[in-house]
Amino acid sequence: MTGGQSSTPQGRITVLILYRRIGEQIVIGQDIRLSVLDLRGKHIRIGIDAPLKQQVRREESPPIDKTSPSNDNKKS
Repeated sequence: MTGGQSSTPQGRITVLILYRRIGEQIVIGQDIRLSVLDLRGKHIRIGIDAPLKQQVRREESPPIDKTSPSNDNKKS
């Protein structure tokens, strides 16, 4: 399948759109792989293979601040 690009009226590229089938992958850089695992109705399951040092999160989740001390649910 082919992919495409979405662009603004000024001609700038905003999003790279790729079409993949179940079992196919998208490679980002040299060490991140996205795999299409399953399609169920309007939902897609994606597997992400990335180094542990790479933060992976959903857009609606707040970023993890690694500079602040962790609570680790410790009681004082």
